[in-house]
Amino acid sequence: MKKQLIIVIAFTLILLTPLFTPLQINAKNKATLDVNTQDEFGATLLMQAVIDGNIENAKWLLKSGANPNIKDKAGVTAMHFAAKKGNIIIVKLLLKHGAKVNTKDIYSFTPRMRAISHGNKKIADVLNTNTKTKPFNIVPIMKPKPPNISPIDEKK
Repeated sequence: MKKQLIIVIAFTLILLTPLFTPLQINAKNKATLDVNTQDEFGATLLMQAVIDGNIENAKWLLKSGANPNIKDKAGVTAMHFAAKKGNIIIVKLLLKHGAKVNTKDIYSFTPRMRAISHGNKKIADVLNTNTKTKPFNIVPIMKPKPPNISPIDEKK
């Protein structure tokens, strides 16, 4: 049963992600799955599972040794995608497997910032409690008040 599940998952991942080449043939002519393979953009199978919200594939990949801290070419990790998507189950799963919460992408955004920018306050709260840095508060940006200028008296 477990072998069949692995074959089905590997086959599904290959069909859904044609840019990946995760299957390799070893010296004994047996197919092996490299769970940390990256495509031409640096995305991993774990990132794709997170984007798709596929909890079972994410669990299987993490149990099989997938590294949750691999960055794609934009510096984005699986945690960035999970925070953006707002899937708290996947966020907690990634945390359990050692995902970092303060990793910055090429735009200097952390997963917490991604969560906030996409309205996922619960995710931001979970990430705040799992960080060693001081959490930040969300402060609305307000337009400054115009200066108090009294009217000029015109002389005639």
